[in-house]
Amino acid sequence: MKERGQSGSLRSHAPDKQANSRSATCKAFTVASYNVRTLADTIRDRGRNICHKLQQIIAGCEEHNIDFLAIQEHRLKATKPISSQHHGGWTLAHTSSSVECHGVAALFSARIAPLFYAVQHKSDRIIAVHLEGNPRMCIISAYAPTNCSPDEAKTAFYNDLNDLVVNIPPHTVIIAAGDFNAHIGLDSHDTNPSIVGPSCYYQRSNENGQRMIDLCENTKLRPAHSHFPNRRSRLYTFTSPKNEHQQLDHVLVSTKWW
Repeated sequence: MKERGQSGSLRSHAPDKQANSRSATCKAFTVASYNVRTLADTIRDRGRNICHKLQQIIAGCEEHNIDFLAIQEHRLKATKPISSQHHGGWTLAHTSSSVECHGVAALFSARIAPLFYAVQHKSDRIIAVHLEGNPRMCIISAYAPTNCSPDEAKTAFYNDLNDLVVNIPPHTVIIAAGDFNAHIGLDSHDTNPSIVGPSCYYQRSNENGQRMIDLCENTKLRPAHSHFPNRRSRLYTFTSPKNEHQQLDHVLVSTKWW
């Protein structure tokens, strides 16, 4: 692993389905998702020898025992489809920020690093990290267009995500984590109980929520939170400037490994 502050390269293509398995193992680790709004440092931050905001994120991951963080809206620029940075024992792989989506990234700890063998750039809104193991694992960091975005942008995002998931080798554990800008409600539990559980923050799903449910139905994924009872105060993931609570972020898990 490189020293703090240095950048390096990662293998940046989809994995070979016949790649040999490694002996490295990791018994259990925690996956989370976070729309950070920005990791780009201010002029004041640039005078330091550290990536200040990224250091804050890493400190939070270490405090809460998070090993893998799917990041959205990092606002970092890059000259390649996937760029990487190494900070202490942590690795950040990210796309380049654009006006449309401001980039997605995957941040993972030294516990995950021995399992890593490829990062895949599907679009500026979707990247996937492939991990060795028995079974193998693919963790996707995704950032969906907002519910009021043009239909073309939303359709392109879900087509890309669907194409990525259906082409992952069989028997792989798939986790898609990110800001899906999606509301899923109890009405969707009534119509799709095998996909959506009864623990929903909303009564009704919005359009993005239905698109996400359609994706789950086609790719055999499930929104994890909806299947585990929790009090309402722990179901929302975002507080707006008007102090309105919303649940926009989701973690989707492959049904086979439920």
